[in-house]
Amino acid sequence: MSHRSIRLLGLATILSLGTGACGSRGAPSEPDLGLPVAGTATRSVAAAAADTFAFVAGRSGTVEVGICGATGVNVDLSGGGRTSSTAANCEKITFTVVQGATYRTVISAPAAGSPYNLCWRIGGNCTVTVPIIDESGAPAGYYATVEGKTGAAFLAALNDVIDNQRVLGYTSARDSLYANVDDPDNDDVVIDIYVGRAAAGVNSRLTAANANFNTEHSWPQSRGANEDPAMSDLNILFSSDASANGQRLNYPFGEVKGNVVWISPAVAGSSEQSRLGYSGTGTSGQLVFEPRASKKGDIARAILYFYTRYQPDPTPSFTLVNFDVERGILVKWAQADAPDTFERARNNLVFRAQANRNPFIDRPDFVTLILP
Repeated sequence: MSHRSIRLLGLATILSLGTGACGSRGAPSEPDLGLPVAGTATRSVAAAAADTFAFVAGRSGTVEVGICGATGVNVDLSGGGRTSSTAANCEKITFTVVQGATYRTVISAPAAGSPYNLCWRIGGNCTVTVPIIDESGAPAGYYATVEGKTGAAFLAALNDVIDNQRVLGYTSARDSLYANVDDPDNDDVVIDIYVGRAAAGVNSRLTAANANFNTEHSWPQSRGANEDPAMSDLNILFSSDASANGQRLNYPFGEVKGNVVWISPAVAGSSEQSRLGYSGTGTSGQLVFEPRASKKGDIARAILYFYTRYQPDPTPSFTLVNFDVERGILVKWAQADAPDTFERARNNLVFRAQANRNPFIDRPDFVTLILP
């Protein structure tokens, strides 16, 4: 072999090794920004209107976005320069995203309003289900006058549905609370809202007091629930451990991120605890009360009920001082802790006692219409 051939062979070997080394590294990887690459949401869109859902891309790639409205309702989807508009109640689109950028999708309902479920996933398929409209226990057409409305018109229409409750008076309301509303299975065992402590033999104000239970106004009396009809409204009353209720006082609900002032006693078989503490780092921010996880949605829906029922027809002492603090977490809590069997049964018993309901239990999709 000639010297020239040897030199060419050596050069080819070097180039081959160099190419292999570069190829083994692949394309530069993106930094981890701690952002999600997939998500879901449950929201609502009114008739002949549109709702916007935004997300921040956790990485670059192709995203799939899917939506489903209620059965029989036509919904359309657009975003990233793509549109899917058929006569169906479910639509999907895909488009390219860049890490860290914000993308907005628009969901519209040409003919009829509907709750809808949404999913999105970067680098794969997402699965979305058809929302179930469950108005368990509500009379047929109970919310018919509300459908298709948004904004102030929605609030006014929903207030008209629920503002005619039977006023029980505080004494009768508490009797009903302990004997029926907070005991749907009628076994005389009541579990308090904040600690999760179960007390047997509770079916009246006297037996509740003997168990160290009292009545919690989730919307505090000093903030507008200190006279009827608000004071005895079962939709915002809960059986509570008296000591825990004394810690909550009239503090707004919120997420404790700083120093913890009080934490509820542990209950066997449960890792949940309520906390009183500061909303900011250390002792910054303000004192807020954070209920145990499985009751955050219950509390959020009770607060939204009170706002909807009494903000248009306020009591003399009505104030939004707590609500203005709570507003930012109510939708989050309501969606993270959806209505369960107990809460739905409780809503039916409230309806039996005072002839109105909490609409946010019957229709969780209403939450984002009150607080978009």
